[in-house]
Amino acid sequence: MPYIIGTAGHIDHGKTSLIKALTGTDTDRLKEEKERGISIDLGFAHLDLPDGTSAGIVDVPGHERFIKNMLAGAHGIDLVLFTVAADDGVMPQTEEHLDIVHLLGIKLALFVITKADLVSPARIADIEEDIDILTLGTTLENSPKIAVSSVTRQGIPELKERIAVRGLKVNMAALRTANEATLEDQIKNMREQIDHAVFVGAEFGLTFGVDKAEHFENYYKLMQDAAPYAQEKGLKVVLKPHGGASGAAEEIVRCVKKVNHANFKVWFDAGNIIFYTGKDPVEQLKPIVQHVTGFCAKDCDKQKGSVQLEFGTGKVDFHAVFSEMKKAGFDGPVMVECCAPSATPEEATVNARKNREYLEKVFKAL
Repeated sequence: MPYIIGTAGHIDHGKTSLIKALTGTDTDRLKEEKERGISIDLGFAHLDLPDGTSAGIVDVPGHERFIKNMLAGAHGIDLVLFTVAADDGVMPQTEEHLDIVHLLGIKLALFVITKADLVSPARIADIEEDIDILTLGTTLENSPKIAVSSVTRQGIPELKERIAVRGLKVNMAALRTANEATLEDQIKNMREQIDHAVFVGAEFGLTFGVDKAEHFENYYKLMQDAAPYAQEKGLKVVLKPHGGASGAAEEIVRCVKKVNHANFKVWFDAGNIIFYTGKDPVEQLKPIVQHVTGFCAKDCDKQKGSVQLEFGTGKVDFHAVFSEMKKAGFDGPVMVECCAPSATPEEATVNARKNREYLEKVFKAL
């Protein structure tokens, strides 16, 4: 799939110059744009990324009179390059464009502090702090920032590298249990894991339950401590179907009731329902769907069978599963966890992409 990058930011904050520095393309193509020195309509360029992806770039005007043009360009983009000029700082259209990006639900952005060659490092630090304050409570909160100059090319190579990873970040950390330890030691260890997850910027802490019935009660008590502790730190604790105490709906409902905390939710895994229990994922989803806040995507051919499959070749009815979740208001996130066996990293990338594209077709059909 093509990858779409869009710009945002106040007039004369260097959006068009930035795109030219990145791609060599001047996106101001109209005679009036060149005469006036401002962008009036949408401009377009492309950027070839190291992984072979050809990213399309939509350059939007920053002037308040052309806000409709900006809105047209901002819809449907994957990553925002949000410019803030180092000399001006935050300006009216900075705030207005942020409001638009937030309302569109765009979550991936790089704040590019342009004209960095004109100011001191202290001024750059002040702008970074202003951006942090401005984005607080929006979809772009905690977005990375980079200072560049389109004149001296300061920061341009680093910006290309950041675009290449396309906003990839740690979104989940595994929370493991030490079932043979005392409950006190388990709690101490779990809190350390939560602290580590927060340190690397994870949004979710994924727990797998426990296998043996004699460990169930301690697990419930452990999660009763972990859920509020993680909530204070800003980490969401989620339970994944994994056999034992989290095998299927009955066990998962019991876990949710025992832990009894708003920060203890479910990441559904239809493939694991089949693998561990042989039960129908759709029927097992229905009693717990209101607790589901994420989805680990894998297929499975039979109980204790293979999960290293191309989606659609196993027994998971992804359309039925996501239809049920959509009715409950689910809107992501979804993580592709497994793909067909691969001999090389390159083959694994191809196979993972196939599964992602399979899901995209499912979503479009819902």
